[in-house]
Amino acid sequence: MRIINDWEFNVLNIYNFNKFGNLKYYFDFIKRNHNKIKGDIVEAGVFQGRSLLSTAIMLKELKSDKKVYGFDTFSGFPTE
Repeated sequence: MRIINDWEFNVLNIYNFNKFGNLKYYFDFIKRNHNKIKGDIVEAGVFQGRSLLSTAIMLKELKSDKKVYGFDTFSGFPTE
């Protein structure tokens, strides 16, 4: 597995799943369970796509055949 260098995450301005951060547990869960999860992965509310792109890169590094899909309302989700 090729590990992406810090500068590559910085240039792309995406979440670095190799470091501790607010999405660490999300990425750890996918690392441990990607081969057990049925179907593909969906991210709801992608905003600028930083974690979406990081998820796709991580799955590729894990040699997973999973696809990751993202969607966003572009105006926020309703409160009611």
